[in-house]
Amino acid sequence: MKFDLDKALVHQVVLISGEEDVLRRRALATLVDTASGGDEFDLEAFFGDSSNPQEWLGSCGTAPFLSPRRVAV
Repeated sequence: MKFDLDKALVHQVVLISGEEDVLRRRALATLVDTASGGDEFDLEAFFGDSSNPQEWLGSCGTAPFLSPRRVAV
């Protein structure tokens, strides 16, 4: 299935899945680059084994500073 960036950008939560690792990573990189507007201040990455849902929600609940949205991965 083709990744639809415009459709993904209108949602607050996006699940990227599929059997092709390269296609998933490419879709994720495109989504993050576009959503963050190239500003890493409003971009935060979490690793599931060293963080918890409270941290994710706290980050996502923070208002963006220099971009139209915050991105948490």
